[in-house]
Amino acid sequence: MKVFISQSMRGLTEDQILRTRSNAVKSAKNYFKRELKEGEEIEIIDSIIAENPPATNSESAWFLGKSIELLSTADRAYFVKGWSESRGCKIEFMVAKEYGIKFYCE
Repeated sequence: MKVFISQSMRGLTEDQILRTRSNAVKSAKNYFKRELKEGEEIEIIDSIIAENPPATNSESAWFLGKSIELLSTADRAYFVKGWSESRGCKIEFMVAKEYGIKFYCE
């Protein structure tokens, strides 16, 4: 089972993002383990994008596009507390909902 984690990153340090993500990975694995089929494991999709965007007027939109591309490969999505205050996370939520990707919101 591939799990996408959606978390707000705006205004946070890299350390804060990674700490939140580490906690979210544990919580997501714990939550979705009850849905696993025998022999199946949970794979967390690495959705922290390290590459630099091309010169563009909207760097945020470029990152969101990459994020949605990763979300499209997920079986489940896990939305970290505070997701509803983040423009990008709200769009990821709409994509998951509209395209039938099962999800959980903290």
